Amino acid sequence: MKRRKWTALIMAGVLACSLTACGGNSDAGTTSAGTPAPASTAASGSTENGGATTGGGEGAYSGLEELTMIVASSASSNLNTFTLQQQCADAIKEKTGGKLNFDLNWDGILGDDAVLTENCIAGSIPMVSLMSSALVNYVPEVGVFDCPAVFDSEEAAYQGVAAMKETLDPIFAEKGLVILGMGFQTFRALSTNRNLQKVEDFQGMSIRTLENKYHMAFWNNQGSVATPLAFSDLYLSLQQGLVEAQDNTAPAVYSNKFYEVQDYYMAVPAFMNVALVVGSKTVYDSLDPAYQECLMEFGANYVQAAYDSGSSDIKEALDKMKDDLTVLPVTDDMLAAFKTAAKPIWDDVAAALGDDIVNRYLGTAGITR
Repeated sequence: MKRRKWTALIMAGVLACSLTACGGNSDAGTTSAGTPAPASTAASGSTENGGATTGGGEGAYSGLEELTMIVASSASSNLNTFTLQQQCADAIKEKTGGKLNFDLNWDGILGDDAVLTENCIAGSIPMVSLMSSALVNYVPEVGVFDCPAVFDSEEAAYQGVAAMKETLDPIFAEKGLVILGMGFQTFRALSTNRNLQKVEDFQGMSIRTLENKYHMAFWNNQGSVATPLAFSDLYLSLQQGLVEAQDNTAPAVYSNKFYEVQDYYMAVPAFMNVALVVGSKTVYDSLDPAYQECLMEFGANYVQAAYDSGSSDIKEALDKMKDDLTVLPVTDDMLAAFKTAAKPIWDDVAAALGDDIVNRYLGTAGITR
């Protein structure tokens, strides 16, 4: 009876959320994943004979009730990462003999990032897929990933982000959340109308950034002019020359047709997109350990798959834009200049979050502040 009552409460919470939610995503240049699917249960089980489960499943799962876990996201299901997450869900379903299933509710069906996070903390949405930037208001410590220019390569960034999970796990737990998967996905890159050949070429370049004080400070320290701007106004602003450049991923440059009004592209290893799958601690703690392990496997496999596909997605987008955008190399002098511009911001992040977490993060890249 307890399990049935718990399930009913979660179903009620999801229904209430779905009736009041107002979907959306913070920036069209932020990559994430999802697929829309009507929500029927949040974590629903089918029980008989006083809670004993009948049906399929093998080994560790044979005695467990069938369970469907909602994974909610505000991101677009048109993104490749949605397909990847569905594949990860299908793999767990097969592994458990159909006992553990995932119902992906993307496209903001159950709300925007704030609504999803709050309902996940409350336990009415079991799992949420989102980017680290969407969690800063709830878990400020993920702001450590706003330290710019820490890593010089995607591989180093992936390893560094993964190494921070152990540090962040107890912090998330205090907030009522469990990190099921956390991984570097891509760097935000730069499209511009300047032929950037040397460090001095960044001087005075107006660049649209996110309205994030660390992003703005980095580009200002580099000698550019950071200009926060609504994403919906960006294409026209680039076309009219109100700003000369913008930072986003290559797939976002392609999908938003910025190549029509930009001449150059540079893969600047400064700011990252970090993908997370988080679970409600209340829901997670109520599950059998075999299912808990499956949720961790699902999250880890997803962020790995998203990372693995990132390079091919970038290459595909650049191939499609090769007649319109010239790819510029990042020189060693530029990398050194990026580090110089970043150091004061590392100190700012440390002032906000504490020296310990920032030093641990920089330490994953072999940096001593």
